[in-house]
Amino acid sequence: MTTKKVLSPVQVAVGSFWGGPLAAIYFLKHNFQSKGMEREADKTFFIGLVLVLIFGAAAAFLPESAGGATFAVVYVVPAFYIAQNMQFKKEFIQESEEYSFFSNWKIFGIGFITLAAVLILFIVEAFVIEMLVNIFLAYFYA
Repeated sequence: MTTKKVLSPVQVAVGSFWGGPLAAIYFLKHNFQSKGMEREADKTFFIGLVLVLIFGAAAAFLPESAGGATFAVVYVVPAFYIAQNMQFKKEFIQESEEYSFFSNWKIFGIGFITLAAVLILFIVEAFVIEMLVNIFLAYFYA
């Protein structure tokens, strides 16, 4: 009998910290789908993407002293909370015959891919914001 691979709350938190906000979205969506909660999985995906775009735009205006760890808390803590309270607790996965843990190496690999995607997304977003600001300034102050 094959088991469904899911993530514990700690795996979600560590994977999210390593892989960024897109990893948090992926891991939470995966766990919701494994539970058969498709509506919650879709909501996680769409709300998560909107928040990533908002945080990316806001990050451009944060002082450098804020640091990356401050930004990480914004998505790691909620991801852990959702995984802990709406998904699977570690003990449940250990005792279950239907579920088993995701490989930590797979979490690392997904985290690496999503981290690269977030970096690309934020760079593109920064260029778009700069372009829009320049257009605005040229239009109103030329």
